[in-house]
Amino acid sequence: MIKNLLFDFGGVIFSQNPLSEPIKRFEQLGFVNVRDFTGDHGQRGFFLELEKGLITEDEFIDQLEQECHRQLTYKEVQNAWLGFVRDVPLERLQHLLWFKERYNVCMLSNTNAFVQNWARSDNFDGHGHSIHHYFDTLYCSNELHEYKPDAAIFEKVLALGNMERSETIFIDDSMRNIEGARAVGIPSFHVTEQADWFQPLKDFIETQNK
Repeated sequence: MIKNLLFDFGGVIFSQNPLSEPIKRFEQLGFVNVRDFTGDHGQRGFFLELEKGLITEDEFIDQLEQECHRQLTYKEVQNAWLGFVRDVPLERLQHLLWFKERYNVCMLSNTNAFVQNWARSDNFDGHGHSIHHYFDTLYCSNELHEYKPDAAIFEKVLALGNMERSETIFIDDSMRNIEGARAVGIPSFHVTEQADWFQPLKDFIETQNK
């Protein structure tokens, strides 16, 4: 029987802006080569180092300042990262609460401290709740020092959460990540862009429980 749900963050919980929006925000800071470090399939260079927790926020800002040839504030850099976030649909949060009453609901995200400091604040949902209100546990690439779709991140999460793969479902909007989870034996559910995944996910869980 399914006991655990592992949800991706961007594209599943929050709606994402087109990639052009965060690129524009970083370019406005003066980082003209930002396209060399971010793309549809994840981060590269020191952007990836940040999301794998290999460098701190301060070290990221230092490198970004070198690229931009000027000093930057934490708020400016965080605002650029939040260019990935369009909005947090209330109905998706309500879906999470419904599942949380019945399952162990976790987040598994390629993310960084700039985004997570916003998500873990009371500003997250617009109603005074942080992301902790909606998840039992947060598994973040920058804290695990691993990155989807690598097998290591899925194995680490299963071990940390004492979860059996046959009792777990991974939910993501990236087929690369879905394939990574399936490769280590975790049943996975692909969320298509802008789709309401609530009923389809319930149905998928039922098929896994048969």
